[in-house]
Amino acid sequence: MDALEAHPPTPQYGGTYSYPLDAEPVGIAPNTYQESIGYNVVRQIFEGLYKYQVSSDGVTMNTVPDLATSVDISPDAKVFRFHIRHGVTFQPPVNTEVTAADFVASWNAVASPKNWVTGTPAYILEPIVGTDETGAAKNGLTGVKASDKWTLEVTLKYPFAEFPASLGHPILAVWPVAYAMKEGLKAFEQKPIGTGPYMLSKWVHNQEVDLTKNPSWWNASPTHGPFVDAVHMPIFQDLATEWLAFQAGDIDCTSVPVGQVQSSENMAAKKGWIAKKWPQLGVEFIGINQKDAVLGGAKNLPLRRSLAYSVDYDALINTVCEGVPLVPNGVVPAGICLSKLCAIAVTCALAVAMLTVGWK
Repeated sequence: MDALEAHPPTPQYGGTYSYPLDAEPVGIAPNTYQESIGYNVVRQIFEGLYKYQVSSDGVTMNTVPDLATSVDISPDAKVFRFHIRHGVTFQPPVNTEVTAADFVASWNAVASPKNWVTGTPAYILEPIVGTDETGAAKNGLTGVKASDKWTLEVTLKYPFAEFPASLGHPILAVWPVAYAMKEGLKAFEQKPIGTGPYMLSKWVHNQEVDLTKNPSWWNASPTHGPFVDAVHMPIFQDLATEWLAFQAGDIDCTSVPVGQVQSSENMAAKKGWIAKKWPQLGVEFIGINQKDAVLGGAKNLPLRRSLAYSVDYDALINTVCEGVPLVPNGVVPAGICLSKLCAIAVTCALAVAMLTVGWK
């Protein structure tokens, strides 16, 4: 542990935090979100029953309650009754209190194919009664209902004790569906409303996203924040430009370009920046077309195995990537829960090297 980790900076209140986005988000609403760039925006605006939280080991990702206070699980792990937190309201101008009925409406809205955009990760909904193998519920989620104002009951097609672990996904966040449909779903997708600590102020496509503090956030406190008044998210098209903007003081943090990790750490020590590596919730793999005559099929398995064995992982990680990625420790990366796998390719654990100025 270095000095900065042993004595982290005290959170600063007020002002604007400039956090770069590495590209234009595909979407920032539950039914349009698809990738990590959009997630950086979505997680500030929206909340669901659960959220993901890095444990004290800095690697393992835990699923912890957010808008759910507790859950009752049937002995066969097919029926889940989630008790909803009282006193949570949607951001202005909606301002109504969130109930179990809002979760029913939200989940049904994202399960309806007519509300999808290409790439919507509706497969998260697949275990619920009423969906097909893609997660679509053309006739509604018959497995989701409000038992009472504060209890959401979910029935699954099959036993799945780890179902709550999937509920931190943004597609299952709660949003004011009636308001969205009244305003027009396309308009809502451009200025979505959730229950989170920050509200969308402006989204100028391919330029910036701006957030402002939610004055009615249910969890506001000196411990939980929100600490800054606004978050400015300029959109960059390449990491090299972003890196230069950080050095110029235009943004408050940045990812470090490949091949510049060590030099960046040395620069940080001189300039008083914080250089840190932390896990990224994601999986990368090399997919091979099994119908390909050269590499695919059972007869070419020895060739694919030879390609895997030919990779010098230590050299790739320690030399090319300067020690940033984590060595795989199983069929899924460290910190990823193994629950339901249909097919496995080559997986690797990821870590991200970042620089920031005075913020944790």
